[in-house]
Amino acid sequence: MTKIVLLSIASIFIFVTSCKKEKIELPTSNSPIFTTTGTFNGEAFELIAGDNDSYMHTWTDMTNGVEVVSGNLSNSINGLEIGIYSGQLDHNDIVFTENISLTPTFSEFNQIALATLSKNMFSSVSNIQSIEWIVNGEIRAEGYSIIEPGHYDVTANVTFSDGSPIQTVSNKLILGYDRDFNLGISHNFDAASSLLVVSVEDFMGVVTSTTWYINDVSYGVSDSIELNIPQEFVEVRAEIEYMSGAKRTKRMLFDGALGTRTIEDFTEVENTIDNIIQDFNLRVRFEKANVLYESERANNSSSIVVITAFDYYGLNNAGYPVYKIGASINCNVRSESGGNDIPLQFNTVFGVEIR
Repeated sequence: MTKIVLLSIASIFIFVTSCKKEKIELPTSNSPIFTTTGTFNGEAFELIAGDNDSYMHTWTDMTNGVEVVSGNLSNSINGLEIGIYSGQLDHNDIVFTENISLTPTFSEFNQIALATLSKNMFSSVSNIQSIEWIVNGEIRAEGYSIIEPGHYDVTANVTFSDGSPIQTVSNKLILGYDRDFNLGISHNFDAASSLLVVSVEDFMGVVTSTTWYINDVSYGVSDSIELNIPQEFVEVRAEIEYMSGAKRTKRMLFDGALGTRTIEDFTEVENTIDNIIQDFNLRVRFEKANVLYESERANNSSSIVVITAFDYYGLNNAGYPVYKIGASINCNVRSESGGNDIPLQFNTVFGVEIR
């Protein structure tokens, strides 16, 4: 397991929301402010913001729908980037400084499917001709497997075998990240009376409230609702709040005409994955001679990170506060083309934009 040591640190990292890299203007000073000294594969390197065309940039990257607090100190020869992934994605009001793990690990590129999007997930599979999946805005084919951890907006555009109009339902999937709970929508339908009963089965007593919507019309707060539905497709939405503060929205599409073309709440696919936890993990990237080397591609099970300082610095060009983070990191990196792990060791003072 990666070892993390925190020394005299008043706070840790805070969310930023911009994807634009902001350069920090340095005041005239005899002492360097943002620096990195270390070795890459045994070869010494040094980066000092303001010297030899080196610059410090801060921004928030987005990786598979998840914010990654990032900083980059680079020149025309070498570049160093450090990022920390967000976490607890089922909490809307997460405070980064209060929830970051004191023992984070290096993130790794995952090699197995976290979820496979298929018509076989639904009870109406025999009546489905095909499904066009939209994953974070990208069109994906039937049977598409999601490999990398992330927070995914997933839409199913369903074509039925009977030639009826395409039906659409969307949900958010949290894959490879910790979740407090993942309760879904259960349903029961009496075709004779057209009575639909939907509920969130809270066997553990962890739900604070469930607010129901039918075709975007509110049906109030309760554990379950029952209603006579028209002979057409209706969207059922449940907004679930948990005692822990977690919030999830679940959707399903119910066939009120035939009862044989229902598309269930497919967020239950989250419950079938291995326990891969990406929350608040660390990644390091090093660029040399236009080749990018990444810690996520290498073995860092024994790597060491020491965070030594966290101090306010000033404002960047966009007018947002910047904090200095001191760290000593000893890890491995590997290029996209493969090859062996390469040792990377450095001490650094980095800038982080805080909004």
